[in-house]
Amino acid sequence: MEKQTRKARWNRLRRKFAHPVNKEPEGNGNKGRAVPNKKNFSLVSVIFCAIFVVYMIQYEETDVHFFSPSSVRRILSEETFYSTEDPPENPTNSCTPRHNLVFLKTHKCASSSIQNIFNRYGYRKGLTFVLPAKGKHQKPPGFYEKRMGGKIGFNQMLFDLGMDDKAFGNNSAVMDYVRFLDSVFDLVMVRERMDESLVLLKELLCWDVDDVIVFHLNARNERFKRKLSSDLYTRLVKFNSADMILYKYFKNRLTERINDFGPERMVEAVEELRNRTRMWYNLCVQKQEFQSKVINARRYFTNKMVMAYVKKKEVNTTCDDLTTQEPIFTEKLVYRQRFMFPRPKPYRSRYRYRMHRWH
Repeated sequence: MEKQTRKARWNRLRRKFAHPVNKEPEGNGNKGRAVPNKKNFSLVSVIFCAIFVVYMIQYEETDVHFFSPSSVRRILSEETFYSTEDPPENPTNSCTPRHNLVFLKTHKCASSSIQNIFNRYGYRKGLTFVLPAKGKHQKPPGFYEKRMGGKIGFNQMLFDLGMDDKAFGNNSAVMDYVRFLDSVFDLVMVRERMDESLVLLKELLCWDVDDVIVFHLNARNERFKRKLSSDLYTRLVKFNSADMILYKYFKNRLTERINDFGPERMVEAVEELRNRTRMWYNLCVQKQEFQSKVINARRYFTNKMVMAYVKKKEVNTTCDDLTTQEPIFTEKLVYRQRFMFPRPKPYRSRYRYRMHRWH
């Protein structure tokens, strides 16, 4: 009885939505023969094509973690990574973009903003990041020296760059180590001249202008910034004399590279970079708000003094990436690479387990 009711309902719907037919005039040879309506047939064809195009667009814009691991590896191995924005019509680069690079992040030098550049580019191009497959830190932690949190020592930049803190008082040794760093790194960026540094970074890596656009991330609100007194400034310079040698050397080195690039050419490149940055900011950002109000504080560390961006509605993937904070973007990269490089379950022998317990 249920099958008959369902069949009768289907027949009624089919008759209801069936295409109307036209009958040819009786003067023709095909007298009284039903002919499909050509207008309705064309309309159905157009609607089908439109739906197919929309489906293809949605398929291209789908995020990669909805696919199987084999599909993810196939998509990310391609040269270009799909995005919602159109590629540049006339690429100006005639060189080959560089994809293998190392970025050393230092404290409070706009490094979180610069890291966003590499995160965006690498994610869009399907590049591999050196990140742990699980967790936030390299294991095992027993090999690392435990330090008191929230404290900063003197000459912190040179310490992060690998110099022995016992030689900070020797200016000759500091200068030799700074020259060594100059021979190792292809570019050292300076916070006070960030726009010029970004232009040089673009030329060095052979990227496009939009690749090096950046918003200020992890920056404090202006009302929480304190202006140092002249006495405190002099004391800090004295206590961090080794870092001052490092800073002055690479500031002069950056000036030399700008002169080699061409002052007039640099002015034009900086103006283009600022115009593109303003364009993306007006397109993506609705307003700035405190980080604790924008980011889920239970899941990520937030600071009440640090600002974050509130995106406009219906923005593209570039706007999402430009306004994404560092820990959220890092988690996004780790999640994607789990599909790119699935790990087999580790083999743990009984002997290895016993050795682990003994230690």
